[in-house]
Amino acid sequence: MKFTYVKQLASLGLLTVASISVYGQRRAINSAEYALESKAPQDVIIAYEEIEKAKTHPKTANDPRMWLVRSKVYQQIFQFKGNPMIKPLSHQAGLKSASSIIEFYNSDGKKRGSDKEEAQYALSNAFASAFNEAQGYTEDINKAEGEAKALYNDTMIGYFQSLLLMYERLDTSMTNQLKGQKIERDFFVERIAYHALNNSDELKREVLLSDLVKNENPIPFVVESISKMRLNKGDTAGAKEVIKTALEKSNYANDIFNLLVNYYLTIDRTEEL
Repeated sequence: MKFTYVKQLASLGLLTVASISVYGQRRAINSAEYALESKAPQDVIIAYEEIEKAKTHPKTANDPRMWLVRSKVYQQIFQFKGNPMIKPLSHQAGLKSASSIIEFYNSDGKKRGSDKEEAQYALSNAFASAFNEAQGYTEDINKAEGEAKALYNDTMIGYFQSLLLMYERLDTSMTNQLKGQKIERDFFVERIAYHALNNSDELKREVLLSDLVKNENPIPFVVESISKMRLNKGDTAGAKEVIKTALEKSNYANDIFNLLVNYYLTIDRTEEL
């Protein structure tokens, strides 16, 4: 009887310790959120420290609320990036805000209705921060050469992949606003393709371009690029197949058909047209 009692007590003790541990990490999430409310740089630093504690703890590492608050924290860091106190934390803050809100949506954890509503607002802010941050790399890429330039392109692929994922979830009001600036889905697809063509990893380049041809509306320069890559490797069948797949998918659009004509001209087999 005593053994049973002690055993049960020990189990209760473990449960209590575990609950306290989870509560402690949830408190870190709450502390981060409260610290953001003042919008003072020193409190943004506190918010950063608290949310990173929660992110690294196994009990809250994939908590949807943690990802949501983390997105908000990095969005504030991006806003304050010019402040000397915040600058050391600001590297790719916009991208981290974006990846965090994407993780919120990907998380299998329970999401309250209020979290989902708040996430829509955070999503718009993360999108704007990541978009503006990506534009800031333009001058650096133009100045860079060789391997450094290729690595910049690797970075840009990450930005535009994240922006495309967020674009899919933006509300109609924001997508209409972007449309007015000629920014639609193809804008992000084209930029992923452009940076993939100039990245540092040839294998990754072909995988990315193949995925774009398979999953997105055919864009002539993307189709042409991967076709030429295969042709340069001596894979004439693969070069032809990517164009024919895009041609069918585009309902035989003229600009894709012209790629097929150019393909046959290149291999000197125009009789097959």
